This record gives sequence, C-alpha cells and structure tokens, in this order.
Amino acid sequence: MNPYLQLILGILIVAAAVWAIIKRVDVRLALLVAAFALGALGQDVPAIVRQFFLTLTNGQFVVPICCAMGFAYVMRLSGCDQHLVQLLVKPLRRFRLLLIPGAVVVGFLVNIPVVSQTSTAVAIGSVLVPLLRAARISPLTIGSALLLGCSIGGELLNPGAPEFRTISQALSTEDHVIPSTECVAHVFPLILPQLAVATSLFWLLSVKHEAQYLQEIERRSPESPEPVQPPEFRVNLIKALVPLVPITLLFLTGPPLQVISIPKNWLIDRPGDLLHFDSRLIGAAMLVGVVLAAAVG
Repeated sequence: MNPYLQLILGILIVAAAVWAIIKRVDVRLALLVAAFALGALGQDVPAIVRQFFLTLTNGQFVVPICCAMGFAYVMRLSGCDQHLVQLLVKPLRRFRLLLIPGAVVVGFLVNIPVVSQTSTAVAIGSVLVPLLRAARISPLTIGSALLLGCSIGGELLNPGAPEFRTISQALSTEDHVIPSTECVAHVFPLILPQLAVATSLFWLLSVKHEAQYLQEIERRSPESPEPVQPPEFRVNLIKALVPLVPITLLFLTGPPLQVISIPKNWLIDRPGDLLHFDSRLIGAAMLVGVVLAAAVG
C-alpha cells in the first residue's frame, strides 16, 4: 500500500475513534476496534492481539491497578470514603461563597486515594449534591463542579494510577527503575497550578450564572420554602484517615522522601527484578489499607 495512503487512513481511523468517544461509545470498545483496524491497515493483526494479552496479564499493571481499584471498592463498602468526604466538606457548610470551589477541591482530594473518577463522583455526590441544593445552587453548576473536581487530575498524585504504571514500564530498564512515586514528584508542581487556575475560572464563570438562577427561582415562586438542610453526619476521624494510609505509605517508602526502607526480598525473589518490586509495593500498600478498613469497620 502507498505509504501516504496508509498514513491518511491511519489518521481517519484515529479520528473515527475520537468521534466515537465523543458520541459516548464505550471508550474501551472504541479503542479496541481502532487498534484492530490499525493492525489490519498495517497487515499485522496478530501483533495487536499479542500486545493486548501481554498487557492484560502483565503483573506490573494488574497488581497495582487492580489493588488500587479494589481498595476504592473496600473504602465504599466500609464507609471510610464517606467519612473522608464529610471531613473535607464540613468547613464548607459555614461559608456559602466557598461551596462551588470547595466542591471542586473536595473532588480533587478524594480522587487521590480513590483513583476511579466514577467511584469518586459516587462518593462525593451523595454528600455534596444535597448540600449544594440546600444552598440553592443550580443543578448545572453542581454537576459541572462534580465533573471538574473528579477529573481534574487528583489520581495523578496516586502512584498506583494506570498512567504512571505505563510511564514507569516504558522508562525503566533492568539497571535503573523509574518508580511511580518519582513520576508523582515531577507531576505535583504542575497539578497544583492547574487546579488553582481551573477552579478559579470555573468559579468566576459560575457567579453570573448563579445570580441569574436565584433571580429566576424568586420570580417563579417568591414564597417557596427554604430547602431542607441535609442531616448532620458524625465524622469518625480514624475512618476518615484510612483512605489516605496507602498513599502516605507509598510516599514514605519511595522517592523523594524514602523515610521507610522496605527490604527487597519481602516482595521479589531476584534482586534485579526492581520493576516488579515497585508494582508489588503499591499492591501491598493498598492491602494494608484494606486491613485497616476491615479493622475500623
């Protein structure tokens, strides 16, 4: 096939995948179909199949990602995530002006231990939505604040994030391993300005809309009763801190802090297998969190 024609067709396949995702086709399905289409275009479909199954069964991905997702599920079952959310939300109840940016920041912070954006939205939504509705904030702003907070990049401060597993494997060699915690250390100074700028702009854009929304409510029903405040939640500080334990352990055992030294033979058989050590360390930290959640629950 003509190389130029192959390039054009490849670009069209990638564009079709992007269009499918925009049209809310399942992301995994769209990317998988696009991968097979690109493999067929390159006349090497077996390479796509091999890479798919190699990655699907690669312990360097499976162990940290599945343990992180499992930990998030345990947090939900034990209620620890709700105690963390309530602890973060409590100061916002007294200051209506800070509710909108506060909702974004809470979503960002909860997304750090709970790497799944959907799980984060579920965890904070059940608390923030009634609170924001009681403050007479519009549904559009509430939904936008939840979406922004859960997807702005909190998980990029979690060494178990899938993105960092891919980067760590791509950059590491047998002699030198780039651990996920080192990736987090480089991303941290970039995430904070992003959070500050995005939250501030969203807050400014919401102010005018909320003023119009309140005027519209008063015009429709000027004598409508005040929304019912959500019931008070008693925060258990120990349960609220459990979701943060794995992240804390990973930062204390990895660069740049490395306050705690974990013997390599605890997690790997061969001294040179450092990449597996990093993956298993993440899984072990998540399991410690699971044990603590079971204990406090």
